[in-house]
Amino acid sequence: MEFITFVRKPFTVEAVEVTEDNIAEIAEMIGNLRHKENGTPYIAVNRRLVPNLFRVYVGFWLTKMGDTDNIRCYSKRVFNQQFLETNAEIDNWISYLNNKDEEDIVAELTTPIVDDVSQKVDAETFTIQSGAVVDVYDPVD
Repeated sequence: MEFITFVRKPFTVEAVEVTEDNIAEIAEMIGNLRHKENGTPYIAVNRRLVPNLFRVYVGFWLTKMGDTDNIRCYSKRVFNQQFLETNAEIDNWISYLNNKDEEDIVAELTTPIVDDVSQKVDAETFTIQSGAVVDVYDPVD
């Protein structure tokens, strides 16, 4: 038997941290607000809505994928291990990977980067189309 290595395509989620202020509102989405004997609030989770946990406490995170009903909850530790707040650079990377098929990605990764020299800066460097500056050999006459 031979295993093949794969990379899982990335995805984005919207997330909100469960706080004292929003726990009642989140409970309406995923279960019932309850309190422990010491008064600590928690959400008894409806497992049909959020199958991965029984209880959600303040400090946990709720995620949803777009406009779908795909809701999950995570402890702070697990959330921080699995998710990173996005930025423009990450968004571009995710879009790139999710909108390309494997053949396109392999073709682009194996195409030389220095195909189009757009402007000579001086005798020792060139500006490449991507904006990167690289050193080049300048023979002495």
